[in-house]
Amino acid sequence: MDYLERNHTILQEMSSARLSKGLQVGVSLTGDGKPKTVFNCLGNYDSEFLACELYTGLKRTLRHNSDTVRARATAELAVIRHIAQFYPHLVPELPAFYGLLVGKNGESLGSITEDFSKGGLYKVEDVFTPFMIKHRERIPTELKNAFVDMELDEEDLARMCFIVNGARRIGDFDNIDLTQEAFDEIGFASLCLNPGQYTLRIDYDI
Repeated sequence: MDYLERNHTILQEMSSARLSKGLQVGVSLTGDGKPKTVFNCLGNYDSEFLACELYTGLKRTLRHNSDTVRARATAELAVIRHIAQFYPHLVPELPAFYGLLVGKNGESLGSITEDFSKGGLYKVEDVFTPFMIKHRERIPTELKNAFVDMELDEEDLARMCFIVNGARRIGDFDNIDLTQEAFDEIGFASLCLNPGQYTLRIDYDI
């Protein structure tokens, strides 16, 4: 079972859980230090598929419309799938799942994904902060040339990563400026043709 198939199974299972927006546990910044995205806990449930307690969260992009939110979620999932396929040793560090959360009125609410903080239990520490890279030794340098015709620098790689309870997690890809060739390589267009594969729809307010 590849990442996309596993992801679809988890989202199907999650449709029977009740999500509720809770504590804000993360925020990412633009290059000039302004808030770009925020991350809220959505609760947890016993995942029969993963045989563990699975913590969920909502990543919301500020000041963007529904179409942009949907496109961004699709692009990030394509990146995660690409990394999982070609760098399988990094799969345990990637989000257990990643998808698009759609509200009862059909609006794209944001990206639903694993909550690394486990409901705020653990601090999620950014490896990249404005003007400084912390934990340089934890940067996944093997991803430097992960995408065709482009090279990721230290800042790009650091922005992907967090330190949670002493462990590295890789889960933030919205700062990667992919080339068209890279979009083609990661299968972005094919994902766009089948959004139901990675979309969770809810009929209630969170």
